[in-house]
Amino acid sequence: MQVKNETNIKGIDVSKWQGEIHWNQVASDGVKYAFIKATEGTSLVDKKLKENAEGANRAELKWVITILPTLIYLPKNKRNILYKQSKGYRVIYR
Repeated sequence: MQVKNETNIKGIDVSKWQGEIHWNQVASDGVKYAFIKATEGTSLVDKKLKENAEGANRAELKWVITILPTLIYLPKNKRNILYKQSKGYRVIYR
């Protein structure tokens, strides 16, 4: 783990397991980005994906969708899942 210093940028990793997230509070606490879980394996879609992506956008945080891999690695299949789950979201770039 990297030692904390003044040049570190604060970020979080979220999924359904964090429950309801108050995104504006997260942003006001100095968080600048989020890793938002989209899927686990090839079929399980995180139930909070849409809510978390929309919340991060409203709070103007940078974010990226993540996939939790399984033991069987299927690169093309995972790319298709990521594309399908992220289609239609507006991602903020700054």
